[in-house]
Amino acid sequence: MEWIIPDQQDMPLLEYIYFTRGIKDRDKFHNPTLSDLSDPFEFSDMKKAVKFINKSIKENKKIYIHGDFDADGITATSILWQFLYRELKANVMPFIPSRFDEGYGLTTESIESLIQKGAEVIITVDCGIKDIELINKYSDKVDFLITDHHTIRSSDEVNIEGSKIVDSYLVSSKSVANIHPLLSSLTFKQLCGASVAFKLVQALIIENKLNVDINKYLELACIGTVCDVMPLIEENRVIVSLGLKELNNTKNLGLFNLKKIAGIRDKLSTYHIGYIVGPRLNASGRMGDALEGVKLLTTNSDSLAYSTAKNLEILNLKRKEFTEKALNEAEKMLNLDNGYIYLASEDWSEGIIGLIAGKLAEKYFKPVIIGSKNLKSKEIKASVRNPLNFNVTELLDGLKSNLKRYGGHSQAAGLTLDIKNEGTFLEALERDFSVYLKNDELFKKELILDGILKDFKDVDINFVEKFNLMQPFGFGNKKPLLYSSEIFFKNIKSMGSTGNHVKGILYDRDGNEVEFLGFNKGDLTRDINTSKGYEIAFNLDIDDFRDRKVVIKLEELR
Repeated sequence: MEWIIPDQQDMPLLEYIYFTRGIKDRDKFHNPTLSDLSDPFEFSDMKKAVKFINKSIKENKKIYIHGDFDADGITATSILWQFLYRELKANVMPFIPSRFDEGYGLTTESIESLIQKGAEVIITVDCGIKDIELINKYSDKVDFLITDHHTIRSSDEVNIEGSKIVDSYLVSSKSVANIHPLLSSLTFKQLCGASVAFKLVQALIIENKLNVDINKYLELACIGTVCDVMPLIEENRVIVSLGLKELNNTKNLGLFNLKKIAGIRDKLSTYHIGYIVGPRLNASGRMGDALEGVKLLTTNSDSLAYSTAKNLEILNLKRKEFTEKALNEAEKMLNLDNGYIYLASEDWSEGIIGLIAGKLAEKYFKPVIIGSKNLKSKEIKASVRNPLNFNVTELLDGLKSNLKRYGGHSQAAGLTLDIKNEGTFLEALERDFSVYLKNDELFKKELILDGILKDFKDVDINFVEKFNLMQPFGFGNKKPLLYSSEIFFKNIKSMGSTGNHVKGILYDRDGNEVEFLGFNKGDLTRDINTSKGYEIAFNLDIDDFRDRKVVIKLEELR
């Protein structure tokens, strides 16, 4: 791994980090407000969408919100359903397809199911933008309004009935409106599905001149943004910053009970959303019915909120157990000779294949495709995770003749293929991926450091709190990873039931000391040479466990 040490020269550490992150107005950056949110009518079709929804409600049309079964889809569905039902008194129901029956996104099965339920209008959230043929097929039976943020089809595909070209993208001409960040004049377009649904709610509030507390929708958009790993900059930073404030004093009964049952006692952060709240919402779609997640986020019944949160806790434990078992099986099947990993088994549930793919991609630094074989439907449904610097959805574009369905983002995607086509698909994958194998830059593993801390002399609570003003941390606004050299270790002790963590003291060449924690670095107790100086990569943190103090979270050393 190559360490990329910044050229900080004599610039003070904090000044340097603000400079490299392009933060000029610190006061505005530290204190975002609702006025910092963009105008929702910058979406090209927003006026059309608002007018159509108002007309459909006035005519008492049966509306279904068609979401998706991940945390982003669940929060997006909850935002739009709550608003239309509670504020506009619409005849509206939420719908999330079963991962196991209908499958991902808008499908023949999901549309026909909704038509049978009496749907006159289908509003998609977090899905639908690529499904031109499906919309064309059913547009005479039901009206579609599409809101999404996933990859859009290229205007190169011009011979598709029911399509039109907008800003070099191919979209449905049969849908009433196509609400997507790329189809807008927004300066920042990397919004998640929940935030796109939020922008639609924002537009409806403005158009209908409603006195509605928009913050209760912001906290759900915040969850969707963090869980869908969107960059925490620009508008996303505003949504997450304001959403976290709401979440820490939430009036949402489901979230209140979820936090309580999950044992969250600290002030809620992006960590809690990504690793505690998100997995429990996702567990509903992975192990059961994703509408349980919507029920949790929208109920006004405290007893229902508690029982649903408890159920999600149980499903999440079950999900962990299934994932660990499948991951152990996958490790035994691995062939690491290729530049990518492909594994498929009839024993792996569709609900956990994305988790297996993510863990293997992180461990082996290769694109990973993990499939669940269904011998009854004779299909393989697979999740793709890509840690390298190329767009995996574009790779799948070249393989689409072998696929029934596919879609996703640059680093994560999903696909479906017939079992009989597995061999052909793998041959095509091997052929097309060989192009990427020739580019060594894609496989280069780098540790990019944000700044140099020359010594520990001024490291105190006040110093670290200045760093923490840059929160919320996450993708696109990561916690500053710092570099120090000529650092020495002493008093190293094992921690944890298996001794796989360590703690101790670090000191610089002038003898200034700071406590450190090293998670999953149990080998240090044996390998470290206490008479030798090291280069270290680390985060600064404040430990509130007993007495408030600064600690270094050790990431790497050499």
